[in-house]
Amino acid sequence: MTLGPLGLVDLDDPPLSLADEAISLAEEYLRVPSGLMAGEPLQLTAEQIEFLIEWYRVTPDGRAFVWARGMLVGPKGWSKSPLGALDAFFDLVGGSVPDGLDAYGNPVGRPHPAPWVQIAGTSEDNTDNLYGQFYEALRDSPALDDFGIDLGLTRTFLTGRPGKVEPVTASSTSRTGNPISKVLREETWLWFRSNGGHALAAALNQNARKMAGARMLDLTNRWRPGTDSTAERTAKAIKAGRDGTLMVEIGGREVPDIFDTEVALEGLRDRYGSHATERGGWVDLRQLLNDRPPGDTTEQAWRQLYLNEETAEVGDAFDPMAYAEMISADAHLVEGDTIALGFDGSDTTDATALYAVRWPDWTVFPLAVWERPHDPVTGAAVRTWKVPRAEVRAKIRWALETFRVVRGYADTAHWQTEIDEFSDEFGESFMRFPHHSSSRIGPACERWSTMFAERTLRFAPDPDGFLVRHATNATPEPCGPVKAGWWRPARKVEGQPIDAFSAAISAVHALGDAVAEGKASPDEPESEAIAIVL
Repeated sequence: MTLGPLGLVDLDDPPLSLADEAISLAEEYLRVPSGLMAGEPLQLTAEQIEFLIEWYRVTPDGRAFVWARGMLVGPKGWSKSPLGALDAFFDLVGGSVPDGLDAYGNPVGRPHPAPWVQIAGTSEDNTDNLYGQFYEALRDSPALDDFGIDLGLTRTFLTGRPGKVEPVTASSTSRTGNPISKVLREETWLWFRSNGGHALAAALNQNARKMAGARMLDLTNRWRPGTDSTAERTAKAIKAGRDGTLMVEIGGREVPDIFDTEVALEGLRDRYGSHATERGGWVDLRQLLNDRPPGDTTEQAWRQLYLNEETAEVGDAFDPMAYAEMISADAHLVEGDTIALGFDGSDTTDATALYAVRWPDWTVFPLAVWERPHDPVTGAAVRTWKVPRAEVRAKIRWALETFRVVRGYADTAHWQTEIDEFSDEFGESFMRFPHHSSSRIGPACERWSTMFAERTLRFAPDPDGFLVRHATNATPEPCGPVKAGWWRPARKVEGQPIDAFSAAISAVHALGDAVAEGKASPDEPESEAIAIVL
């Protein structure tokens, strides 16, 4: 057995596949779309060919594709988009519909009677990358005359018969119900709820699933963990056992130290293979080495872009992978538990969050998060929404009356009156803790960093993912004395919520202060507990 460079296919005994025709058509008609070799006949690499063999793999009777969905996760410059252009071209003019076996047992395909290929992205810039590759690959090709292709800058049609290739963006999601044959989703690591990516993904999924034989292929760089991108969501679903989905992640040997040039170079060689200039390709690995920090690229970004690794960014206040290791799957609060509270409130634009941390196991619980809703079609925030203040007040009171709250820290912004009212009634269980004060929030964040790094904290399940999403929206902004090492959470992008993260930090600090003052240990044995469903 001889495996291909990606480890997908036994080259001595390859599976039944329609890849031969797709490759022949591509190498006859398509041109290199960009770079120093632009305009030259397309020559596929061994890695690309192996991927296509598996992607076009058919069932033993040759009547269906094995894979209805696919996801190719590769480093920057690996030439994922040209593969998408090839896939679109084959769907448009090739024998892309499995049609059984010939007399020799080889699979055959027939043209789709009405091919409709959608190249999807969250914006025109996003779709232009792949559609632009498709356009340039065909611009001077004899395929335009041979197949009757009306190639346009914004969409492409077949003349005299049904068939088209078109870009679609998040603003196009109202056009559900299209009878598509193929969807190519570009750079889904940049598809978020906030830019309409989640709504776009849902609309495309619905269109693809209702059409017999329709297929979908994602072409993406590695995602940032914890950002809840469509790529991250898709990968989780595949790894959880979603059937009929091919996932190919370009990888290689570990690179413990990217500044060890020889080791880093070997890692790049593993990932880029015959795409590297030293093997006749187009990626100059030495130039990638020159992009290592110091400079505009951080180590984590370099690993993500070129080694195709999941990494949290340098300077991030939160590591989603470490967080996942600290989740206590069966954690739940019971009436009378000793806790501290953290609260970060807003009025309209931001979220409002109430978190608890339990003594003595330091488990962090999301009690409630109120977040501005988004339009299910466009992904845009609903501007008329306001925080339901009565509901928030009721939830705070419920927590104060249900648990033994030894300390509560609440940011005063927008909620000073309510905080003072609760403080008058419950004392230190709910008191002012202004986040704009460096002397308050700075030590709180320092405590969070220490306990998180030492794995002292535990986290209850958060099915809505508020903490991870809000924390990865945040960047640590230095505050207070230069040598103190203090920071406060600040937004990476204006409009992205960070309130759940701030509330959790406040709750941890509140419990830490209460413990330091000897107020966390109960004065008398607790009564029999009653489970609380959160």
